[in-house]
Formats: sequence, structure tokens, C-alpha cells
Amino acid sequence: MWLPGHLAVGFLICLPAIIVYSRKERSLVLALVYVAFFANLLDFLHIGDLRPFSHSFFGAALMLGAALLLLITFQGWKPLLAAIAFLAVGSHLLADVFIGHIYPWYPWSMEIVQFNQFNTMFDIRVELVLSSLAFVLLAALMAVRPNRLAVDGYRRKDLRALMALLTVFFVFASAQALYYIYLDIFHGPSVSEFLLSYVFIGVIASSMAFLVLSINAYKNDIESPRRNRFFTHIHYRGR
Repeated sequence: MWLPGHLAVGFLICLPAIIVYSRKERSLVLALVYVAFFANLLDFLHIGDLRPFSHSFFGAALMLGAALLLLITFQGWKPLLAAIAFLAVGSHLLADVFIGHIYPWYPWSMEIVQFNQFNTMFDIRVELVLSSLAFVLLAALMAVRPNRLAVDGYRRKDLRALMALLTVFFVFASAQALYYIYLDIFHGPSVSEFLLSYVFIGVIASSMAFLVLSINAYKNDIESPRRNRFFTHIHYRGR
């Protein structure tokens, strides 16, 4: 699948965990960014001979573990977010079994599992339907509490994680969108192919917007008068 399909499948599979997360946290941005990043993590190594590794149970487990270890250095251990990451990576393999192919037993076997081919009209239309369904469910989730897309309340360590994940995701999404345009848009696109390009644009614009918001929130937290008053108070008390 392309990135929009993986995003949609990842969101749908992670939705129960996202709902649980919403009962514990005011904002859903971090959970949604985890879904976006980890639902596409395996495609970061989609190049040539690396694909059998990344699209196998063995490779997926190693990539998931490495990414989580790095995130722990940014924000500490977050069990619910780790569960979302696990489900999102699993959703990638599941989606590519349905449309695409995986090498489940690599490196012990190069046998592939595949039900439908990638980048066919069936693939494009399925991804459009899944993207529409995911958008409707996300809109319903946001309608209950619109402020769930705020980033201002996050601690600095969470903002660092957000900036790191969004930066990598934005670069990857932009690169894949350009590749999609080259393959499907420059050669007489159908209506479905054209519509999927708009999904790409929406995803890229959203990730860029949240990256900018996260950077601004991080800067504001560093320069916060409240924080400055706190340290000033400690300074004078120490004297």
C-alpha cells in the first residue's frame, strides 16, 4: 500500500487504544503521530534488498524495538504509546499482505505472502475508501472535544519526541508523494489516482502544520515567564 492506505489501516486498528489514551490524556496529537510514524516505519527501508528484511516479522520487531529505544531517550517509557506503536507496525504487515507482499519468515525463507498487487486501480480505490472511513472516524472523535489537537499542554520531553517523529514522517511522506506523482500522475491519471494525490497533500500539510506548532510550543515553553519566575525565585532563595 501507499502511505495513505497504511495511515488509514493503522488508525483503524489502533482506534481502541487511541480511545483508551483519550481517557488518560487531554490531547491526542502524540498518539496520532505515533500511529502515523509507526504505520509507515517499515517502508523507511523499502529500498531494494532491504525490503525482505523490513517486511518480515524479524525485521519489523528489530525496527520497532530500535525506534522505541530511541523514543525512550526523548520522553521515557510510555506503555500505552508503545502498545499503539506495536499495533501500528503490525497493521503495516497486515495491509501489505492484503495489497502488496511481505516476507514473513525472512531471513530463514524468501517465501512471500500476497493477495493483491500494489499500485493497481483496486489498490488506489481501496486506499481511498479506507482513508475516507478513517477521516470520518477521526472527525467524530475530534467533534466530542475539539481541543484534542492542541500541543501547548505537552511537556518539553514530549514535544521533543513530537518534533523528531514529525520531521522524519514529513520528509518520508514528501518523498513518497513525489514518487507517487511520478508513477501515477504524470501518465494520464484516473480520477481515483488524482484523488489519492490530494490525500497525500493533506497528510503532508497536516504533518508540517503540527511540526510548526510543536516547534513553537517548545520555544514558548523554554521562554515561558512562569519558568523564568520559578528559576528566579530559586536563585534569590539560594542567596
